[in-house]
Amino acid sequence: MRIAISGTPGSGKTTIAKLLAKKLGYKYYSIGAIRRKMARQLGLTIEELNELGKRKEFTDKLADEFILKQSSNDNIIMEGRMAPLLLKKSLKIWLTTSEDIARKRIFRDGLRIKDKNIEPLKRFEQDKERLKELYGVDISEVKFDLSIDTSDLLIEEVLEKILKYLKRYGIVVE
Repeated sequence: MRIAISGTPGSGKTTIAKLLAKKLGYKYYSIGAIRRKMARQLGLTIEELNELGKRKEFTDKLADEFILKQSSNDNIIMEGRMAPLLLKKSLKIWLTTSEDIARKRIFRDGLRIKDKNIEPLKRFEQDKERLKELYGVDISEVKFDLSIDTSDLLIEEVLEKILKYLKRYGIVVE
């Protein structure tokens, strides 16, 4: 099985994807990590890479090619904005949370934001805009198999909801 996880900043995407991969024994891939690595290799911040992406498609296309290469592999979890659109025949999970909760989680977790006005919530909107222009699709309007608002849930509760859903596909984890 292939599982694609996307969602809003601070919703727990990365944490859930890693925990789920460990629990299922699946390989975990983070498109965000791939893009951050690309930015470092180019001597850019992720924000600068995203700005460059408005003019140069390669910044998204390289990550997309990686997703497409993984599309034939089973037992993977891919976390990223475009993963649900590009990871073929995958279970698509969308995680969301309120802006207030997102801010608390992001800053509590010690993420460093150079300019708090261009925090991950704003970057998410910029990413949506860039990806809509590039692909003609708004990621937050894609049909997902499972959507979870994590605002009032503990990570364990979100994980339990996903595992319960996976039982429909015969995947049972003790």
